Amino acid sequence: MKKVDASALLAATVMSGAVSLLMLFSASLTAGNAPVASCLFLLVASVMTWIPAREWHGLLAAGIEYAVVSAAALLICGSSVFTLLYIAFFGHYALIKLLLDRFADAFLRVILKLLCFNMLAAISLVLCEFAFGYDILTFVPTLPMWVLVPAIELFFLVYDPIYSLLCRLFDTHLRQKLLPRR
Repeated sequence: MKKVDASALLAATVMSGAVSLLMLFSASLTAGNAPVASCLFLLVASVMTWIPAREWHGLLAAGIEYAVVSAAALLICGSSVFTLLYIAFFGHYALIKLLLDRFADAFLRVILKLLCFNMLAAISLVLCEFAFGYDILTFVPTLPMWVLVPAIELFFLVYDPIYSLLCRLFDTHLRQKLLPRR
């Protein structure tokens, strides 16, 4: 892959960060009235980190974008559920995915992604409880744990292919048009 000019990478990082922040703000506004739309906004905000992450030296740019968007979302949106979900998992999923997709074995990739997802979910539950005073489980329907845990795992197994599809669509149809190569 040819390199993108540093200024183009910076512009792409800033623009994708702005779109992520707009999507998180939209998700926090529509949370009560349109939960499906809020989840789609969160998905789009998450995919925006993929844009700089795939470029040469883009992991650093994507990490900075994630940190800036997370901090700005906390300031603008407050500690809404979607902001906390973005900070806990969805914001940096592009970085995790980019690192884990290097494994050739598809089964191993899925297992490693599930392990990362479960580890981040456990860390997020603890951080939300102690740092923000949020009990995230109050937002989940009252289901027994033997139903809730497989449902969350199933959610991730559906989320990952959709995320991969959106990233592949961006890479094949938009990347060359938006980020010219030298």
